[in-house]
Amino acid sequence: MARKILFCLSLILAVLLAAPWAAMAANERKPVRIQGTKSMYLRVVARPFAKIYKEPKEGSEVVDANVRTFQPFYVYTQPKQAQSVTQTKEEGWYEVGPNDRGQVNGWMKAGDVMLWKHAMCLLYTSPKGRKPVLMFSDIKSLQEMVKKPQEQRLSEAGGFYKAIAEAGNKELPKDFPVVAMEPKRWVDPRTQFYLMPVLEAVNLEVDSFYATLVKMAAATAAGRGSSNMRTNVEARKQALVSAETGDAVQKIKEQKIDVVYVMDMTKSMGPFIEDTLKTILDTSAALSQKMAGGQDLGSNLHFGLWGYRDSETIQGIEFNTRNFTPELQGVESFAKTLSTVREARVGSEGFEEDMFGGVDQAILNTKWTGDALRFIVLIGDAPSHPLGHKWNSSKKDGKLLRELANGKKVYLFAMHIQYPDARLRSYHEAGEVQFSALAVNPGTDSPAFFKIKGDDRQDFTRVSKLVAESMVAALQKGRQGVVMSGGAPAAGAAPTSGAPAAGAAPAASSPASQAAQIAEVIRAAQVQWLGKATGAQAPKDITAFAMDRDLENPAIPSMDVCVLLNKRQLDSLVKTLQTIIEAGRRGQKSGQGFFKALKEVAVVSGADPDKILNAKKYGESGLVPEFLAGLPYKSKVMALSGETWASWNSMEQDEFMNELDGKIQAYQDIHEQADQWVQLNKGDDKDQYVYPVKLSLMP
Repeated sequence: MARKILFCLSLILAVLLAAPWAAMAANERKPVRIQGTKSMYLRVVARPFAKIYKEPKEGSEVVDANVRTFQPFYVYTQPKQAQSVTQTKEEGWYEVGPNDRGQVNGWMKAGDVMLWKHAMCLLYTSPKGRKPVLMFSDIKSLQEMVKKPQEQRLSEAGGFYKAIAEAGNKELPKDFPVVAMEPKRWVDPRTQFYLMPVLEAVNLEVDSFYATLVKMAAATAAGRGSSNMRTNVEARKQALVSAETGDAVQKIKEQKIDVVYVMDMTKSMGPFIEDTLKTILDTSAALSQKMAGGQDLGSNLHFGLWGYRDSETIQGIEFNTRNFTPELQGVESFAKTLSTVREARVGSEGFEEDMFGGVDQAILNTKWTGDALRFIVLIGDAPSHPLGHKWNSSKKDGKLLRELANGKKVYLFAMHIQYPDARLRSYHEAGEVQFSALAVNPGTDSPAFFKIKGDDRQDFTRVSKLVAESMVAALQKGRQGVVMSGGAPAAGAAPTSGAPAAGAAPAASSPASQAAQIAEVIRAAQVQWLGKATGAQAPKDITAFAMDRDLENPAIPSMDVCVLLNKRQLDSLVKTLQTIIEAGRRGQKSGQGFFKALKEVAVVSGADPDKILNAKKYGESGLVPEFLAGLPYKSKVMALSGETWASWNSMEQDEFMNELDGKIQAYQDIHEQADQWVQLNKGDDKDQYVYPVKLSLMP
């Protein structure tokens, strides 16, 4: 009885204490909502050395004299004149707070913050093969230039690059339209984080390619101090430093290389496993000769091996994927490991294997050397089970795996063995598409794809040795302070005039072309690696306009548009796509329309059933997270209508759902990659860390 009385008293006391807080909560202020949304609040991000004032006026008491760079704030009052796509100078004051629960810190000058509506930002692509991004002071100058005929645009852009390069210690003219330039060295956002939020965007077409002109801000953790190259001579000089000069000469001497073989180990691959062993033994001998000459290159070259077969439900197949090197090995130890590897004793069911599963595991679960260049050499004679197949353990396709490899800074060579058998033609064609998609490395002109004659083992041995010799050559040149020459043949190869032209397929019969292509991939990896090793910095404290494609060759993207998502938002994307897939499967079985099936699936989540049934497209169903609904980009999922779904046959519906399932798997992989998440502010909890998800990975 005493316990019951004590419990009742405690409950009454809790209610009495909670009542004032409930009243305060009901009256608490809410941040400014983004126009057209119900729960998305307007945010700004602090520039370096920003201050918070007690009142919105000069001379007011300073509440915080040095706000952390990149610290996001919710906006409770915004200037009367909102920032627009034609403005670069921000004026007025923002009343800001750290959360959306009514806590207000004070006022910040508009010039001390970056308005950030959709958490969209830009990341530079690989600098190899394109010109640096130019940032203009006003949108009119940029628009006028990109709308000109190709020849005039190329001439004008070339003039800007030339003027920047030749300015020396002089200031550029005050009316020079370019205020900043991307550094020639690649900037690693993981180690030298830079924030380039997309403030506004305008779409247009340039030379038949869709492009976007963006109003962007640029800030780095390095501090305040404008990179305006009209007046900041030092910023201009730093932007012009190439990957092969200065401190990069010393850094390249320290490079390490990881080479991981991903091999088909089914019954037909025995001879090629043997030939790979011979290649490694020859590489070991070559390294021993270098060591005898005073060059200890072997300590900087490590190897790994993943094998893949097929579903373990096949009797006697032994494994689906297997890591033979939990720790990467030196060349001699690796040769011993390879000598123990055998092909499967039994055949698979059908010709396809789980190649995607093997590549997926190698990218994600190899114990890569922390500061090494990362390469995968894929060797197989069969295509993978496609996206959606029950024996595709990765649940991904080549495109998704390529995105995953890019995120992990992995470069891939693909050796596809093809036999002269007309019955296998369709399989070879499918395999060629898959292997090529995986071999589209950033900063290169064409896929590092090599078609190998299955009835000519010498053809395989030659290409395999070219890859291994090129790695040794890269280390040897590196010791001399030299970056690999893109387009130059590797050691022992015949001379060539250059790398294959853009879009050209590698010539299987030309050792020179193949060697040049291998060198091009290694160089692209080195350029990216050197940017990280030298600590290259992005422009800072700039608000400007730029195009997301190369000004001289719009076929090449110069910047990737990304959305910074935290783990909760990523999880909500997974739930959204799972709901669509479940509704699609239910509709297929019952014959119901898509939105009727969607209502039955989503009703347990408390969604409005009438809104779902009356929706003309999925984006109007009320089931979409508002951060996704508010993004200004075209989305296949958001535009999905009942009529579109009904117009697809079952195969097309399955293809759509398999694509969504692949993205779910990609989101789950991202979720688990602890080293890939960015902490915007010191003291942030891990669930507040963000990941830049490319628009190509968004649903």
